[in-house]
Amino acid sequence: MPGATAVDLGDTSGRGPSLPGATAVWTRGDQVFAEVELPESEHEPAVSFGIHPVLLDAALRTAAFAPSALSEAAPTAFGDVVLRASGAARLRVALTRTGPDDARFADLSAPGEERPVPQAVVLAVSGAADAVVESTHELTGRVLRLLQDWLADDRFAAVPLVLLTSGAVAAGPDEGVRDLAAASVWGLVRSAQTENPGRFVLLDSDAEPDTASVRQVLASDEAQVMIRAGRTHAARLVRTEPGEHAVMHAGAGGVGLAAVQLGRHLGAEVYATASEDKRGVLHEWGVEEGRVASSRTLDFRDRFRAATDGRGVDVVLNSLAGEFVDASLDLLVPADRFVEMGRSDIRSAADLRDRHADVSYQAFELTDAGFDRIQEMLRELVGLFGAGVLRPLPVRSWDVRRAQDAFRFMSRARHVGKLVLTVPRAPAPSGTVLITGAGALGGALARHLAAEHGIRHLLLVSRRGAAAPGAESLVTELAERGTTATFAACDLTDREALAAVLAGVPADRPVTGVVHTAGILEDGVLGSLSTDRLDRVLAPKTDAAWHLHELTRELDLSFFVVFSSLAGWLGSGGQANYAAGNAFLDALVRHRREQGLPAASMAWGAWTTEVGLVGTLSLSDVRRIERSALPPFSVAQGLALFDRALRSSRPVLGLARLNVRALRTRQDLPALWRSFGGAVPRRAADNTRDGRGGPGQRPAELTAEEREQVLTELVRESAAAVLGHGSGVQIDADRPFRELGFDSLTSVELRNLLRTRTGAVLAASVVFDYPTVTRLARHLADGFGAGQPAERTAVPGPTPASDDPIVLVGMACRSPGGVAGPDDLWRLVADGADGVTAFPADRGWDLDALVGTDGLGSGSSAAGEGGFLAGADSGETRKDSGGAGHRGGEAAGAGPRGQGVRGACPLIEPSGHRSTQPGTHTSCGVRGPATRRWSRSAVSTGC
Repeated sequence: MPGATAVDLGDTSGRGPSLPGATAVWTRGDQVFAEVELPESEHEPAVSFGIHPVLLDAALRTAAFAPSALSEAAPTAFGDVVLRASGAARLRVALTRTGPDDARFADLSAPGEERPVPQAVVLAVSGAADAVVESTHELTGRVLRLLQDWLADDRFAAVPLVLLTSGAVAAGPDEGVRDLAAASVWGLVRSAQTENPGRFVLLDSDAEPDTASVRQVLASDEAQVMIRAGRTHAARLVRTEPGEHAVMHAGAGGVGLAAVQLGRHLGAEVYATASEDKRGVLHEWGVEEGRVASSRTLDFRDRFRAATDGRGVDVVLNSLAGEFVDASLDLLVPADRFVEMGRSDIRSAADLRDRHADVSYQAFELTDAGFDRIQEMLRELVGLFGAGVLRPLPVRSWDVRRAQDAFRFMSRARHVGKLVLTVPRAPAPSGTVLITGAGALGGALARHLAAEHGIRHLLLVSRRGAAAPGAESLVTELAERGTTATFAACDLTDREALAAVLAGVPADRPVTGVVHTAGILEDGVLGSLSTDRLDRVLAPKTDAAWHLHELTRELDLSFFVVFSSLAGWLGSGGQANYAAGNAFLDALVRHRREQGLPAASMAWGAWTTEVGLVGTLSLSDVRRIERSALPPFSVAQGLALFDRALRSSRPVLGLARLNVRALRTRQDLPALWRSFGGAVPRRAADNTRDGRGGPGQRPAELTAEEREQVLTELVRESAAAVLGHGSGVQIDADRPFRELGFDSLTSVELRNLLRTRTGAVLAASVVFDYPTVTRLARHLADGFGAGQPAERTAVPGPTPASDDPIVLVGMACRSPGGVAGPDDLWRLVADGADGVTAFPADRGWDLDALVGTDGLGSGSSAAGEGGFLAGADSGETRKDSGGAGHRGGEAAGAGPRGQGVRGACPLIEPSGHRSTQPGTHTSCGVRGPATRRWSRSAVSTGC
């Protein structure tokens, strides 16, 4: 420890008594650094504690080693405490004196380390709003090179890199996206996180975070975090005369900003109020600093009076109420004008008689002017807009089906400008729908739009145009159905070429819909990507979509659909470039929605190899998808989901088949999926002295021969798991990984799995550097043993499942699987039986409509099976797992949703962070009646 002095624990004269548990102590000024450890006999029981009380006491009592001891007793009050891991048997402690009786305990790097590395590094990245496409390419390329350099530097192997953005993602349905280039960075880094767990953190904040906020983010074990407002998580204007002073209350709202512009145009000295977080908006719209005050306090009265040298103002446009009205009336020059715009606190002549009898007071009503005068005003306004005197107000739009969300947002007074409700429209059959990408997927969509949506004119745009395979036969097929299909050859990334294609659409059938499916794959792990490969994959996503956005924004579109991918959300390994492009598409759709333009992003899972980009993947990639939690769906299933998503009011939706069982078997479940995969287990502390544990035993404490044997089996089983084999029997330990079926991506997956299971720090190229199971196991063994056989130490193995105590305290609900009481539940658990069954036939449900008759999931239900209570058609009252009570016929009429169906959910909406899971899960101790010993168990309450 640089500058620290080691303390002789055998001589603590002047420092209090020798403290049990302290194995090493250093001091530096008012700082104490120490290592404390439990007696060996307490190591095993330590796993039952969040932190063993004896160990905690030993850590706290290191305060006695401070040059001026804080107290003879251990600390009694604590704050800002985070438990990062449970079951620790040893700790490293750093203590800093912060006051006469206060100290701060913190983490400590390895003692004696001469060149300490930081706990984390924060890097702010942002793009340019005035050059979106160019900025996206430049920024993602720069970040890609940075990530590669970071991974190549072993000094930072244990240091997370925090990439800080602002406005790159939406923290909730009420937010938009301001930085589209940084949104692509989120997609890029998500893939980097998948390939390199624990190395990168994404943080989007509405303000520059302080050190404490960053530490809180790092302690949260979340890889993608958003901070908003300090929380972690998604009229008629009265004509004024030049030189008059006018106050516009709520100046950042729609009426307020209109009044500010007109007042300045007419020569008035404009004063305005707004909430603290909107005052910057008023400055941007021309209101001077000294003429802006808060709309939340009465300070505006004194502030504006002082700004007018005590004179007051000539006009008040009011939208406030109560004492704010009184304060505004006090601010008026005698005999001048008060216009009530909000009409929430209208004053009568009697109300004004005593103090403000000479004020000209008017409660404004637009129709009082008469229709002729309104027409004159509108014409005048159009002229002012045309002359550039006025500019359009900021607009925030909601689909009318989300009107409740819009009014809730308005009630919080968080908006700037106008709030608008948009009404979706079905595509006009006489218009033209443009489809980009003329492959098998484009053809399938063309047939679907013609057959199911009645579209009579289709324009399919791709690089090859009419020369694309199947183009001629598709034109003929659609013509027989009464639909005209036209192919156009165009590089969608060439804005001028695309503009020419759009200009060639006949005026009598204008473009009324856009479906952008174009995209390419050029996969590779992060370290293998070049900026050229990044740009090639980004171009059909970012460049083409942005050009379509700009060139069609003035058209009367019914829909603007982009085909995105779940890779942009999940950060699929080996697809950092593809994830970046799709994250841009999602952000673009939110950007369009904010402007009141139609837009929908469909973030797809994998389609069958018959269509889409999955058909371009290798056989190993396809097999990996098939055994994943997101298996591919058929063309029929995909088109059915297309229709459902097109009818949705949500701007961005994930569309996929979801295999919940496969999801729950994953040990490295990403945070995004935790609501589907169950509770997140707390990481257990690593109590091995060298910081690396093994499966059941610690490799460092085995002989060299035993260590290599154990690790060979571990590598073999891990390789089998990555390749999807049931066991390691099929893995030849001396056959090269490439011959076993490993590619660059599966090699990274094996590296990550081995790092999780051993704690060893492994390079991304370790599978290629040691290309067989035997050689890789030997490399791991050398790292653990350091060439010396360790002394044999008895280490307790895992508790067999047959000895795991389970206590059924009480049961008030019946469960699926024929469970009517504790005995039935016990048998279900002990036998490993499955409570999920096919849809019951005794509910009165239309099973053909729900499940479908073709076996392809064509029915209205997202799942073909679920958990159902037996005999739910009886007359007794029941309560399902969702908490809904039904009686007799009500249960039959409620349908599957009302009876707690659990199955696949093909529509997934990106939402904010979830703070709770259904039910309550509590760790506790249970003492058996025979052994009288305490053991770890769990109690689960709720459903």
